[in-house]
Amino acid sequence: MIVWYTLHGHHQDDLAQRRAAQPWYRHKHEPAFEDMLTKLRRTLLATRITGVAAAQPDPKKYRDYQLACAAAAA
Repeated sequence: MIVWYTLHGHHQDDLAQRRAAQPWYRHKHEPAFEDMLTKLRRTLLATRITGVAAAQPDPKKYRDYQLACAAAAA
């Protein structure tokens, strides 16, 4: 989560928006884990709504994963 936020999610206005929405956080100087999680959720939701799809996964990887899960469950 922290790596994603650092590389892709961070915006300089994030803390200002949080302080405006919740005035009791005026002392915050760094985003909390909750802030990062909220940003990720909003990003994923926006991606679903706009229809921008990530790269399509390889179906063989899913098959291999399913086989591995089935073998572990047996």
